[in-house]
Amino acid sequence: MSEDAGQPRPVASRRQVWRMTRHHLVPLAAMGVAAAESVAVLCERVMVSDVEVARLRPKVEGQLVTSVWTESVRTWAGTLRNAPLRVHDPYAWVELIFHESLHLRMHRDRPWRPNTARAEYFQMQLPCPDLEQAIADRHAGNVELIAHPTSAGAAPVIRLHARSGSTELFEPITVDPLAVAIQLRTWRERAVPWLYAGDRLRRAGSLADLGFPATPAPRPLPDSDQEQRPTFRPHPRPEQGEADGTTE
Repeated sequence: MSEDAGQPRPVASRRQVWRMTRHHLVPLAAMGVAAAESVAVLCERVMVSDVEVARLRPKVEGQLVTSVWTESVRTWAGTLRNAPLRVHDPYAWVELIFHESLHLRMHRDRPWRPNTARAEYFQMQLPCPDLEQAIADRHAGNVELIAHPTSAGAAPVIRLHARSGSTELFEPITVDPLAVAIQLRTWRERAVPWLYAGDRLRRAGSLADLGFPATPAPRPLPDSDQEQRPTFRPHPRPEQGEADGTTE
């Protein structure tokens, strides 16, 4: 990472990052939108029947979207020939290396919260320790392709970010939503294999597949513990018996 007037910036500029990734951003974003839509259908079906379960939805949905998205990318990348990218998955979570120099991760929107030394390397624009030395020597930066949730029922917006900590190093690159929708429709007409897992989740979340009754209304929770009557009778203390004039 280099510095300009005291401000951190990635080794690759915004224009350079765009040139390195532009031919593959629409397919990658289309897989992210497909994953988000499929997981939303599933969560809407199975995670709204109870107040406490519904509280888990943001966490579960984020993990599922990232899992389905990255595994779709794994299958898709395996079909490419002579592409300037490859899969990098030291911990079974798919990431991509572009032109053997640019490191890209995919996930749903979440606040910057590095919880490992590797995440700190990535967010501070340093080569991750698990990268080959040849890549580390010509490291062009770390970028994130993020699915930003929008209003309920709408497709997420996919943007490419370069960050140092919580600071955006350049204006995020927004992937054209219309191009993404066209790509996704074309793939679904062709029934491509990299959308199979997400589409199966979508079908599994339908009422017809599960055969469950309609989702019941959330059960109300008590306002306080005072509304709950005890189910046992406490044993009287010895001084209580003496006060009543009773003896054993």
